[in-house]
Amino acid sequence: MISKNRQRKKSVPDCQRPVVAPTVATEPTKHEPTTIRVLAETNQPVVIEVENALPVADSQPVKEDSVPTVASDAPNTQIIPEHFSQWCVPNGQWQVLAEAVVGLSHRDKNLPCQDAVACQAAPRVCLVVCDGAGSSVVSELGANALAQGMSLLCHSLEAFWVDLLDSPTTHDALLEKMTRLVLRHAKGIITQLATQHKREARDFRSTLLMLVVGKAHLFWLKVGDGALVIEQIEHRYSVPAQPSDGRITLLSTLGELGKGEFANQTTFVDEQLKFSDVQFGLQSSEFLTACAAMSDGAAEKLVSLNQQQVAGRVSQWFDALRQQRLARKTLTQAFYGEDFNKNSTGDDRSIALAACDFKA
Repeated sequence: MISKNRQRKKSVPDCQRPVVAPTVATEPTKHEPTTIRVLAETNQPVVIEVENALPVADSQPVKEDSVPTVASDAPNTQIIPEHFSQWCVPNGQWQVLAEAVVGLSHRDKNLPCQDAVACQAAPRVCLVVCDGAGSSVVSELGANALAQGMSLLCHSLEAFWVDLLDSPTTHDALLEKMTRLVLRHAKGIITQLATQHKREARDFRSTLLMLVVGKAHLFWLKVGDGALVIEQIEHRYSVPAQPSDGRITLLSTLGELGKGEFANQTTFVDEQLKFSDVQFGLQSSEFLTACAAMSDGAAEKLVSLNQQQVAGRVSQWFDALRQQRLARKTLTQAFYGEDFNKNSTGDDRSIALAACDFKA
């Protein structure tokens, strides 16, 4: 099933709406310390005590179609314009990094790493992650050829990306045309490998995850399992204003959950691939500050099984990357760490990340 996620620009973003604040001095509301739960790398909840944290109901943003109201017995109020958009605008200066390591179970069997990654920041951000099928004899060749070939294709299609991703208007026909072009090129790479090595195309099968960032939209494509994660910033405020108000980052996933090869659900790039088996779409990039593509080996410990929660470690990597403090060896050490490999399948692990900073 094709999954298309599109998000049009709102005429008036939530973060630019006015704040209602009392003009008379009032005693600040006291809030007891609140417990906030976040997902750890092991997909288990971790409890963090946060002083003076607000209940969720007190910190929700005003909906776009709602109007600030004041009770009849409330003190006199005035509208104070706050330019929250100046607090939460990405600066567009992207940093990228990618890493793929062989899984411990493959190492024991003396098998090569069947994951491959590619990333580029210019002329625009493009992330590619490929995971060779375990049942295909030389899938590592297919994964590597796909990762490099799709990254090169992204660079060659720059003129088309401008029309699709840099314009606020969404073009459904152009989106489908570009998706079909990308898939045709991917299948051509596998077919060419089969001819070159005199093997069947199924021997080179691989999944394909791809992210391409534009000024207005993010193009995403998913063939098979793995996970696509995006980070967006939002400004939350309450009425009256509270010390806890401010900018927050939200992590979410794109696409539907992939099952596994032996559950007969995962699809691969080969001559049998159908357009209906591919997930793709456009996502608004207005407040996009980071994105990542990862194979199922990495997603096993970084994304919950239902893809509704993302581990806090991903946010840490995004923050370090935008500050240019994230090294490939950090990812390698994490993938071979005890917490990553405990109760794990030992599969190959790969990830490609991109992050930008915020405007002051």
